[in-house]
Amino acid sequence: MNPQSVAKILLVVLIVFSASCTHDNNKIRKRDLIPQKELVPLLTDLYIADGLLQYPTIRNKFSLKDTISSYIDVIKKHGYTKQQLDNTLHYYFLGDPKKLQKVYDLVLENLSELQSRNEAAEKLTGNNSLWDQKPAFFIPEDGSNNSIYFNIAVTDTGSFTMTFSAILYKDDNSPSPRVTVYFYKSDSTGAQIKKMWTQTDLIRDELNHNYTITGRNSDPQFKHISGFLYDCGTWKGTYKRHAKFTDIKLIKRLAE
Repeated sequence: MNPQSVAKILLVVLIVFSASCTHDNNKIRKRDLIPQKELVPLLTDLYIADGLLQYPTIRNKFSLKDTISSYIDVIKKHGYTKQQLDNTLHYYFLGDPKKLQKVYDLVLENLSELQSRNEAAEKLTGNNSLWDQKPAFFIPEDGSNNSIYFNIAVTDTGSFTMTFSAILYKDDNSPSPRVTVYFYKSDSTGAQIKKMWTQTDLIRDELNHNYTITGRNSDPQFKHISGFLYDCGTWKGTYKRHAKFTDIKLIKRLAE
């Protein structure tokens, strides 16, 4: 299915979804609508959630919940309610369809970018990801203090690339959130020796961002790639984490 068809189907599904309530456009105030910059990633995530629910293992996990409830969970993660999304879609569908089309064009751009990244990763490795943890993390649902630590064994040298998408929400106040990745080995005393990748700051603007981080190693004694996707260093104060990490992959580049 091409991206244009996906966008059209998503539009129809969400219009039907919003039709479950009776609306009066005269009673919907524009200031109560979901802003475009937040509506676009929300609709993008709804489409991704719909796709994930087609996988048997995920569908079985949510077997006690109907599809609408799963969509509502996604909406809540963005800080809104189903009623707010209903009102927003209904308002634009009847009163400003050009604005709604612009929103869906931006959703299509997001989906196309994700598709391009996935295709590029598959070309690099034949879709052979080394990542051995969950492909997605929702914080705080997966742990309010979860820094998403990982430790992955590697058997050879060369260039490795980590890719993922992340959103940091408006109520996240974690200090200096960043991605920390490194190769490591132990010396004769058991001390850990690290070879750092470029440390990357996470962008906190409530938008979905795609990250690509690369490290190269020529020393066969480095047998592990480790780090934190949601690193806040050693800061000991009290703060709230609220973020989403999806489509996580670690791939080894083919020799050039």
